[in-house]
Amino acid sequence: MTLEEIRSNIRYNEGLLNQYSAQKSNIERKLTGLDTLKHKISALQFDLEKRQEERIKHLCKYDLKPIRNKIYSRYFEGMHVLLSGTQFHHVYEGLTSAKQITQNRIHQVLQELNECEGRISQCRESIDYWNMQLKLLPSEEGI
Repeated sequence: MTLEEIRSNIRYNEGLLNQYSAQKSNIERKLTGLDTLKHKISALQFDLEKRQEERIKHLCKYDLKPIRNKIYSRYFEGMHVLLSGTQFHHVYEGLTSAKQITQNRIHQVLQELNECEGRISQCRESIDYWNMQLKLLPSEEGI
């Protein structure tokens, strides 16, 4: 190989290395955003559960009092159904589902990152190889 061909290979691999490094930065930003989203969903789910427990405890305090008023008794029954009904469970399960979807996406992005790091490693090895060929070239030309 000629000196110019070796230098061309080095430049080509350096260009690829820069491209893959930029891709890696984008993937890492994506991963950070997904991780932040996952933590926000978990915090929201925890907060929802905590508030639900507080509402039920608050409602149970009134359950201990004698009920003489029909409006109060119907209000209490309605609130009990609302707090222990399917709406809360649908929201909670929706957040659980969102968290799982986010976790799956994180797994996919981690695989992308792994593949990108593999390509970066290959480029570095190629650059090292062509630099070695470049060092060997002058000694061969002198023979």
